[in-house]
Amino acid sequence: MEDSGWTPPDPTDRNPAGDSPAESSATPAGWYPDPGRQYQYRYWNGAIWTDRVAGGAAPMTGPWAPPIANAPSPSPPTVDRVKSHLSVVVLAMVAALLAGVILIVLVVVFAFGSAANKASQQHDARCKQLAAAGYQDTYHSDNCHNADEQLRQAEQLQQQSQQQQAIDQAAATVTDDIANLKGTETTMTSDAKTTAASDLQSQGKDLATTHAQEQTVIGEAKQYPGGNNGQVCYDANTVGYDANTVGYDANTVGYDGYSLTGDITNVRGAVTTLNTDFAQLQSDEANLPGYQPLDALTQSAVSQAASDANAAIAAAISTANSEIDQSNGDVTTAFQYVAAAYAAGNCGPPDTAPTPIAHIS
Repeated sequence: MEDSGWTPPDPTDRNPAGDSPAESSATPAGWYPDPGRQYQYRYWNGAIWTDRVAGGAAPMTGPWAPPIANAPSPSPPTVDRVKSHLSVVVLAMVAALLAGVILIVLVVVFAFGSAANKASQQHDARCKQLAAAGYQDTYHSDNCHNADEQLRQAEQLQQQSQQQQAIDQAAATVTDDIANLKGTETTMTSDAKTTAASDLQSQGKDLATTHAQEQTVIGEAKQYPGGNNGQVCYDANTVGYDANTVGYDANTVGYDGYSLTGDITNVRGAVTTLNTDFAQLQSDEANLPGYQPLDALTQSAVSQAASDANAAIAAAISTANSEIDQSNGDVTTAFQYVAAAYAAGNCGPPDTAPTPIAHIS
């Protein structure tokens, strides 16, 4: 503030010398250094010091204190000084922003540099690999890219060749599966028709023997109408023995049926294997569209083979169960002969028929 030689009145005297503002001083009202040094500035109203003080940019009120003699008087705030402070703050913010941008750029450049260096190292290693694989003059020449492309094409062709081999192998396996299925199917059908049939013939002969012995007992019993005779009951026991032989034949027929279930299991397993291998063939073909092996089987052919096998299984089971029913019937008839012989000779309770043979499935 420009010094005009004016000395402010004593702040303890709110109205110095009792003069009015116009008479006391020509000093205009305004902010001046606080003579008491408790605040940075105090407001002079043109007549007396007031309680309005300022310690910074915003005015505030506070208790007035007596001045301190010879206190230095700081300059009052000006617009230029405020602008100067704002400029410093703005410049600091701009500098911080620029520093952040520079840091980000450096990080990005470093990252790209590392990636490029890694790619270069990979390329260098690839060229070495090509040279080791027989592609000469590739490591330190411009032919590395061409050799790399040639190797990639060779690898692709090799992969396709391997896929073709897998498809051909899968097709051959399916063909073998069908042949194996037909073989097991033939064995099953043959066993169903022959094995039990032979045992049924033996059983029929034993049943005829039982019937003949029963007729003998009945004829003997007519000669002894008075009751039990030792010879009649002995012969009746022979009828029971013959009937048990028929029962033994029935067990053999049942065993033939259970043996046939092994053939049936083999055929069912062959059908499952065929379906599994054909699914693998379809999967291999999907990996290489457009390639069709010469001996590839269609879905309809595989389905027909499986259907024929299942039909043969059903026929074999039906044949076996019919033979078991016939055998059980012969056993029942045989023990009916036993009961008739015992009754004719009055020989007491006869032997009973064994449990029937169960069906197969």
